[in-house]
Amino acid sequence: MPLSVPEHFGISPSAYRKSPTPWKDIPQINNTQCKLSPEIREISSTNSIYIRIIDAYSSPKSYNIAWGKLYHFAVDNQLECL
Repeated sequence: MPLSVPEHFGISPSAYRKSPTPWKDIPQINNTQCKLSPEIREISSTNSIYIRIIDAYSSPKSYNIAWGKLYHFAVDNQLECL
């Protein structure tokens, strides 16, 4: 399950917005924890659909409703799922 903003960053969103220098309040990720290999790729353009969920983090009911709406929209519009 994903962490909430305060659990992940150690600061609430409102405290972050009020902070005069917000970036110093956020703990830095140690490079040994995160091994990234960035690369640039060219991909073909594609259309996408989305639903914005405005609810508590990890609200199963809201996410189930959203996935259902996306599924029915895709089926009704004969969209190809990738």
